[in-house]
Amino acid sequence: MLRTLLDCLLISTAYVAPFYLQTGLSRSHTKVILSRFLSTALVCAVAWLPLFFALSRLQASLTAPESPYILIHALLGLRLSGLGAAVTLPVLLTAALFLGPLTVWTLDWYQGVLAGRRGRPLIQVERLHLLSLKEHMGVQLLRDIVMGPLTEEFAFRSCMAPLLLLQGLSAGRTILVTPLFFGLAHVHHLYEYVVHQRRSLATALFAVTFQFGFTTLFGWFATFVFLRTGHLGAAVAVHSFCNLMGFPDFGALRSHPTRGLVRAAFGLGICLFCALLVPLTRPALYHNLATSADAGNAYLAKLQYLRQSSV
Repeated sequence: MLRTLLDCLLISTAYVAPFYLQTGLSRSHTKVILSRFLSTALVCAVAWLPLFFALSRLQASLTAPESPYILIHALLGLRLSGLGAAVTLPVLLTAALFLGPLTVWTLDWYQGVLAGRRGRPLIQVERLHLLSLKEHMGVQLLRDIVMGPLTEEFAFRSCMAPLLLLQGLSAGRTILVTPLFFGLAHVHHLYEYVVHQRRSLATALFAVTFQFGFTTLFGWFATFVFLRTGHLGAAVAVHSFCNLMGFPDFGALRSHPTRGLVRAAFGLGICLFCALLVPLTRPALYHNLATSADAGNAYLAKLQYLRQSSV
């Protein structure tokens, strides 16, 4: 297990370390973003190897081993079967949780139309003091909506969660542990806040701590979705949607002109999310026919069966 945890820590470190190669520039500068695309792609190209080797060692001890090349893509969540449901149903589930913010945006947009002006933009793009040119926005959105979710979910979900499961960790503990590496990977933003945004150390520490907590909460949900659906695409779609929405504007609960409706939408959204969490992530919907909650996905369940039969 220690070796597995070190592998996860190595993947996490390798993912964030290249961010510091472009010194003197904000993380939202175009040059840094493009460099980040390359570095994260290279990390993802090798991040699956610890899982492959662990799978090879496991199958070598079985009485009826199968080629790890056959199973590795399935453990990584790279499947076509059930993909359509995987990229839609979890997003609808997440949208239910964001019913409050979506209601706020819709009301603001409608009021803007009535007033003859545009309402609040849906996409919340962070505007750092070093980011002023419009041409930078497209690259930043590509990072937040496409490359960021894709590479992060592959490295921190596809490569880590099955690795922990193969070592005998239960699905519940895997859901709790995996996001910690994901959250720690965002602590490096402390450098960005202090050096480029020139925030005080206390303010930066608070922001990083809050971000660690928020990303860990999201990581629990994303890992749950990944294990239940057996699809990388599900975790990526949910991640992209959350980045698109940004952090909910809870201030609207007190200050919005129609705060009664907004409060009802927030409450209803939370209730819908809790009610639909298990039904909309039912493994059978995604052709992920795991035999138990601890199996993670059907392919891992098969490995566990083979392991038991070889004893």
